[in-house]
Amino acid sequence: MHQKTHQSRGITNTRERIHLLNDIYGLDIRLDMQDLPATGATGTRVVLQLPLMDKHASNRKDHIGHR
Repeated sequence: MHQKTHQSRGITNTRERIHLLNDIYGLDIRLDMQDLPATGATGTRVVLQLPLMDKHASNRKDHIGHR
């Protein structure tokens, strides 16, 4: 059976948004997708890592809270 490789536009949009949030707000948001091995469970593992934020943190850019 021949399957085409498909790049989801939704995933592309999500990656672009994450990149923008990281650039604008100085964050470290990550998205990781892995196909599960054929030896066990099937499907895709999706991990979205979001930083714990403190509104008083000094490591973020000045844009936060000024919109």
